[in-house]
Parts: sequence; C-alpha cells; structure tokens
Amino acid sequence: MWCLKAAVAYAVAVGLLAGSAVGVTARSEEGGFAAPVESTGVWAFGPQIRSFAPEAGPGAARSRDGAFKLGILSMMSEGTRAQSGPSRVMGPDFDGDGFADLAIGAPFADVKRKNAGAVHVIYGSGSGLDAKRRQVWSQASRGIQDKPEWGDQFGWSIGTGDFDGDGYTDLAVGVRWERRNSRKAGTVHVLYGSSTGLTADRAQLWSQNSPGIRDRAERGDEFGWSLAADDFDGDGRDDLAIGVHHEDRGARDSGAVHILYGAPGGLAAAGNQVWYQGSPGIAGRPEADDQFGRTLAAGDFDGDGFADLAIGAPYEDRHVDRVGVVHILHGSRKGLRARRSQIWHQDSPGIRERAELRDQFGQSLSAADFDGDGFDDLAVGVWFEDYRNALSNEGGFHIIYGSRTGLRAKGNQFWNQDSPGTKDRTHISDRFSQTLAAADFDGDGFDDLAVGSPSADLRPGTHENRGAVHVFRGSRRGLTAKGDRYLTQDSPGVAGRSQRLDHFGASLGGADFDGDGYADLAVGIPWEDLRSRDDGAVYVIHGSRRGLRPARDRLWSAAGSGLPRSQRRGARFGWSLSSERPAAETPRTASPRT
Repeated sequence: MWCLKAAVAYAVAVGLLAGSAVGVTARSEEGGFAAPVESTGVWAFGPQIRSFAPEAGPGAARSRDGAFKLGILSMMSEGTRAQSGPSRVMGPDFDGDGFADLAIGAPFADVKRKNAGAVHVIYGSGSGLDAKRRQVWSQASRGIQDKPEWGDQFGWSIGTGDFDGDGYTDLAVGVRWERRNSRKAGTVHVLYGSSTGLTADRAQLWSQNSPGIRDRAERGDEFGWSLAADDFDGDGRDDLAIGVHHEDRGARDSGAVHILYGAPGGLAAAGNQVWYQGSPGIAGRPEADDQFGRTLAAGDFDGDGFADLAIGAPYEDRHVDRVGVVHILHGSRKGLRARRSQIWHQDSPGIRERAELRDQFGQSLSAADFDGDGFDDLAVGVWFEDYRNALSNEGGFHIIYGSRTGLRAKGNQFWNQDSPGTKDRTHISDRFSQTLAAADFDGDGFDDLAVGSPSADLRPGTHENRGAVHVFRGSRRGLTAKGDRYLTQDSPGVAGRSQRLDHFGASLGGADFDGDGYADLAVGIPWEDLRSRDDGAVYVIHGSRRGLRPARDRLWSAAGSGLPRSQRRGARFGWSLSSERPAAETPRTASPRT
C-alpha cells in the first residue's frame, strides 16, 4: 500500500513542479482518492495539502505552506502559497469521486415524530450538485441505531472528517435532545463514506453513556450541540470534538468538550478525552452558564502538522457579564494537550476593541489561512457587539493570525460593517458575524471569509430579519475589504427574493461542488417559506477567478427528496451545513438578547 501511495505522491509532485498537475487525483488501493485537500476544521481551498498516506503523518517535514515533504520532493514548493488560476480543491467527499458533496441538516423535520429531524445529502458532479443523487438520513433509516422520538432534532449539528483514514469523508450528526437516561442528554451518530457514498454499514451511535467514554449523560447536557473534526494527533485519521455546552462541571451549564480519536475501524473510545475550564492547564474556572464548548473550530495555528482546537465560551463573565472567551488547545503526537494552551478575549493584550457587557466574544468561530503563510488563523464572531447603545447588537468579528508559536495578537483585525471598504453599514440588531465560513472562492490560494448576518434588516426602520452575507477576500496581508461581496436575496442574479423572517445566511458552508478548482458557497435559509411555513432552503453560488458569481446558482429545498410534504413542513432545511456550525438560535421575531 505504501509503495503505491508513495508512487502516486511522487507522480503528482513531479507534475506540480512541471506546472501540469492541477486537478489531478489518483485512486489508492482502498478506493479513496489519493489527493484529498482538506482544511483544518473547515474544508480549505488552496494548496494546503494533507499527506497522501497516514504513514507520512507528523514525522514528515512540513513546509510553511502546510504541505508535507516526502523525501526530497514537496507536494508544493516553499513560497508558492499564492497561485494564479484555480487550486486543486477538495471538500467533504463521501463517495471519493473528486467532487465535494453537501450535507444539509433539517432538525425540525417531522420524521415519524414531531421535530425528530433529518439530514439531506446531495452529491457533487462536474456540473455541481446533482439533484438525481440525493440521500435522506434520519433515525428511521435502515441500519441507524435508535429511533425517532419527539424533539430529538437529528441534524442540529454536522461535522465531517475521515475518521477511519480510508480516503472517504465520513459524517457526524448531532442529536442534541436525544434521551439518554434523561431528557435532552444528546447523542452523535456517525455514518461512514464509501465508493457509493454514505452508508449505514458500521454506523455508530455515541453518547456520554457509551462504553469507555468519560463522564455520563445527564438531563439537559446536549451532547452534540457543536462538532468539529480534524487530526489532532497527526496519525492520518481525523478525530471528532463534541461540544456539551450545558454540562455541569463544577457549576451549572459550565460546559465541556469530548474528544473521540480516529482509528482504522473509525472513531473509538480508546484515549478519549473530556476538557472543561477546571481541567489542569486550562485557564479560568468553571462558572454557571459559561457554556464552554458552545462553539468549536479546528485549525493548525502553529503549523506543526497537528491540528489545534478553538473552544468558545461566549457566556464567560469577566469584569462584566457574558463578555466571552475562546480557549486554544494544541495538538500533539499524543492528541490535544493543555501545554501552551491559550485564552483569548477582547481585553487580551494587543487585541483591538475591548470587552463590554454581553458582547459574547466567541459566539461563532472559523479557522483558515487568510494570509497564505501556512499557519491557520482564527475568525471570532462577536455578534452582540454594540455601538449605539447597550443592546443595539450590531455585531463584528476579530481575526487573530497564526504563527510558528501559535495565535498571536500581532496584526490582529477587528471588522464591522462600518470598516473602510465594507459594503453596507451597521444597523441595530444586524448581529453581523452570526455565522462564519472560510474557503477560497477565487482560487488565488488565500482563504476568504463569508460572514452571515441573518438578522439583517434590508429596509431602513424595519425589523424583518431578511438576512445578508458579506464575503471578504484573503490576501498576502490578510483579510481585506477590497472586493467585498455583499449578497442578499434581492441582489441581482441571486435566486429567490428576500422575505420577512427568512434569515438568509443562518448557516454557511464552502466546498468545490463542481470540481473546477474554485470553492462554492452554500447559504442556509432555514426559515424560507417555499411550499409551507419554515420548510427552508439552501442557496448555492459558484466560485470563479473573480470570486462568487451568480451564474449557475441554484436554490435547493427538501422538495424532491422523497420526504412527504407533511415531514418537510417546518423542517428548517438548511439549519446546518457540512463542516460548519449550526444555524444560530435566531428567533422568528426580532427580540433583544438575554
């Protein structure tokens, strides 16, 4: 197996050096594609290439552009992070055909029981997402453990990664209100990829009561509220971080995060970890309603070849209530560890802005390499940031850049809709940065950032929550407003039209669904009323050399999925999207935060 993979790696490396291997993929003897280009935590787009073989792991030297060097050849030569033309692109690829696929959560679908939930999967192709290749998964699906129950909300969160290292992406699905001993304890299902796509063969069901798992299920824990996947121990198999934001660890709802490590047979209990603010080496202490683990993002912030984990505790109190913090745990050969752990907040030395009452720093997170230096950077949403008064909730986000020593304050940025060059301007209750997703939409080798404002009111003086999305471009100097793309359902060429309470941008995801080397953007509109109230939709806009362009865009819904209309009504299709955080708990009507 190693000989075959090494030969493939050598051939592709030679092709790259000759400038002729863009888009090359090769199938290994296990059937998976040998050239997956994954991001750290979210799917990356550009020349950040993971090793072709698990054996290449962290022992192989890693160049500053994030590629592994195999012998005297590197998958990408030093200093070639920025490229002209499209990069080789991959994304969540459940069937290994080289086209990214899209998983869409509809957690309020009435599958045999009210709000039991479902997940739709649409497979990619040379022409983009293929309406003829769809699956619907639920707890009523054959081979899936457990059964649909009232209010389970299967599909609340979605995570993707190759947990068994076979070259096919696998799918993790959070069921936040699943009963385990008591109500709302939560579970996570895992479906494994194959040459035919996702299958229930070897499907797993994880909870805090699973054999060998540290801790135990308790009422209201909501195990699976958030998910993030990446390779924390560098063994070539992705691992899964599971947020349990209502876990009681020394205080009510202080929160915790479980880590399950990948293995040849998939995720395993062996070596699993549970982290919380009382863990040795973690800054701070557990306090009531901190909700450590409410948000998660994975990325290699120090470029050492081991993924690191960002953990949001947005309700953390400091000098005032709910200012929020983000913890960083670094990966190693032994997995995540507290050594060199960091804590970030708006009062951290050198960070722009300052912590204020109920800003909730860390309510959204996304990791990617915006400046192309080979170190992942962290976008941190502060969508309750106020400018006009104590409850105006205009929102903003920070960018903290990676380095050889990890995240550092040097060069950090703070963005809002009044930042120079940004289209639109701040409005009360916009909650700018409520959702974040990173991908390379223009194929220049620098990751770009999509920023959702699902509560945005497009008409002055209204409170209609129609929603909007900004797209900021990456560059050698980091994120820039130059070419900021501002999208609403009223934008020229965008499918559909904005309606009151649509919440366009309530979830976001990026992947290359048509394999052209440019990432495409999926925008969740879970409160869209198509054929019935709140049945939901997902808008997909394709990338190009000039960034996102509405040509060939499409509005997807649950219609045609095989689910009866009664199960689609109120399903909120688009609540969660592949590898991205679920839709925020946006109310149907505008209301002040609590």
